Amino acid sequence: MKKIMIAICLVASAYFCASCKRVEVDLAGGTAIAKMAGFWDVTVDAVDTDKQYYEDPYGLGVIPLMTYNTSDNSTEQMWIDDCGKFWNYKFKVDIYYPGRTFHTTDGWTPYDAENTGNAVIYSGKIMEGMGHNVHGQPCDSISFILKFSDDDPSVDHYLVHGIRHGGY
Repeated sequence: MKKIMIAICLVASAYFCASCKRVEVDLAGGTAIAKMAGFWDVTVDAVDTDKQYYEDPYGLGVIPLMTYNTSDNSTEQMWIDDCGKFWNYKFKVDIYYPGRTFHTTDGWTPYDAENTGNAVIYSGKIMEGMGHNVHGQPCDSISFILKFSDDDPSVDHYLVHGIRHGGY
């Protein structure tokens, strides 16, 4: 009986091993701007017209920001979106992918679908490995200067800066 059980186990093992074959899966590739696209944890600081700097003037703390490719997968533009957590903006910016820089080039750009105001971004930069997450490990960082046409006249601009979201 013992020999029969061993034979059955050997046959079953051979059957299961033969039925397990590697299946190649065609995984989707990255986008044309994969190293600039992402989910970011940012802070918004303000600079007034007297050049006084205010850390997190609205007490928002760390907020989400998304950068992602356009529908035509362009290497010259991307979307930037504050996920409705700051000024509710979402618009396209021009990018220079090799330098990981971005900005608006046509001056004031409508920042939402309702055209409630315009915004301008300049000095946008994504720096690979130049930020640090909560565990001190290197991660990508982002920073840019942002102005709104419908803002308080005493605010000159905002400095938006942060790191790539790491899931913590």
